[in-house]
Amino acid sequence: MIARVVLKLDEEIAAKALDIAVGEKPKLARDARFDMDGFKNTLRLRAELVGGDANAAPAKYLDLSYYERALAGMP
Repeated sequence: MIARVVLKLDEEIAAKALDIAVGEKPKLARDARFDMDGFKNTLRLRAELVGGDANAAPAKYLDLSYYERALAGMP
């Protein structure tokens, strides 16, 4: 398994990570769409744990213009 070798992961952890990513109930977006709701939740959790604005605008932290151009070029 490449992830185990390249990332030097324990075999059990690498297998679990692979299953989470592409297993029976995959957690990765198959269409490469950015999960804005998930990102907003991450910002809320970050504010809760380390402080800051729980309602911070996502645009303050990311620029999706390159991502959107890449998606526009996908079939």
